[in-house]
Amino acid sequence: MLLLSDNIARRRYTGEPVVIIHLNDTNLQVADAVSIGDVLREQGLGAQQGFAVAVNDVVVPRTDWNTRRLQDNDTILVIKAFGGG
Repeated sequence: MLLLSDNIARRRYTGEPVVIIHLNDTNLQVADAVSIGDVLREQGLGAQQGFAVAVNDVVVPRTDWNTRRLQDNDTILVIKAFGGG
């Protein structure tokens, strides 16, 4: 998977189409048809627990992360739960 942080200009590497997504206020270019799970793994979050993901303001169940494909201009919000009192 191709992931280029903070690169808003569309580029093509290896002839693979790319889309721009927005992950917690950061613009990223990713390979077309990449899944939420792919992006989370690339960002080092794949094995972590205790967070939720919303795409375009709709929460996506963890069971769907590897099958939910991202589209151009999707906005992904990763929310980490914190305990305390």
